[in-house]
Amino acid sequence: MITTKYGSYNGDSWEEYCQAFLKFKYIDYGYQEMIANTHGDLGIEGYTRTGLVFQCYCPDEDYESSKLYQSQTKKINTDLKKLIENKEELKKHLAGVKIEKWIFLTPKISNKELNKYCVNKAKKYRELDEMQDLLSDNFDILVHDEEYYLDSIGILKKISGQKLNVNVEEVKKEKIIEWKKCNTPAIEILKRKINHLFPGKSLESIEDKIDKLLDVYIKKYIKGQELVLTLCNSYPTLFERQQNIKNHIEENLEIEVLTTDLSPKALIDKTKKDYKTHLLADSIGEALDNIVIEEICDEAISSWLIECPLDFGG
Repeated sequence: MITTKYGSYNGDSWEEYCQAFLKFKYIDYGYQEMIANTHGDLGIEGYTRTGLVFQCYCPDEDYESSKLYQSQTKKINTDLKKLIENKEELKKHLAGVKIEKWIFLTPKISNKELNKYCVNKAKKYRELDEMQDLLSDNFDILVHDEEYYLDSIGILKKISGQKLNVNVEEVKKEKIIEWKKCNTPAIEILKRKINHLFPGKSLESIEDKIDKLLDVYIKKYIKGQELVLTLCNSYPTLFERQQNIKNHIEENLEIEVLTTDLSPKALIDKTKKDYKTHLLADSIGEALDNIVIEEICDEAISSWLIECPLDFGG
């Protein structure tokens, strides 16, 4: 199983996703799946009538960068050899169309050397005499990860009733420490507000709790900011909806802070609940996994505590 920003896959589930979004994205290009239950896949999972062929690969484990690179290059090399071995059979399927691009679909790319490897392989195959009647003079090998097909994946998940997941890296302690060093004024504001969560307690008795809670809010803030940035880059429509809802809650929050009789903890809980309710009632709630919604809410609460809209006076 390999985990990316947008999901988790094994070999079978990745192949299913590939076939689904290729059929969706390339329907106007005459995409055809290469069924592998008789003579194998011939080195490709599918092809278009315009000279694009595709092969997909998902490793069995979530390898570190160097091992992932090794497994991907091994797979590329093995399947390219199948083009030579199965040339005559492939020509029957392609019906005179030469291969312009052999596209390797893999969930995650973690080493830029993979692109260089493909450039060199493409050059080698263009120069093979026995491949002149199968490969275009401009034959190229490309590597695509899931981000090339996010639009199609998002639509397909919505059609099938699935929700989008957005995975971002866990925030390490070193990153929290570095953030605190660079944001001293914000730390003081956040500490003051956290104090209000422990009414009637002396500073000495709750100092350890304050420090731990401080790190919790900073962690949620950093992780949430990365998640929202990913939404902005990959799903701009969802990001725009999320920002509109957040801005609406923030505007009302300024009035709520001035007029509420709620305790600081109750106000935080109510604010988060209101925000979550608005998200779930919107298209963004229909599209995103509940865990993602929860992390978006945590980002908002943390940012409002750090940046002032959510306050408790004095």
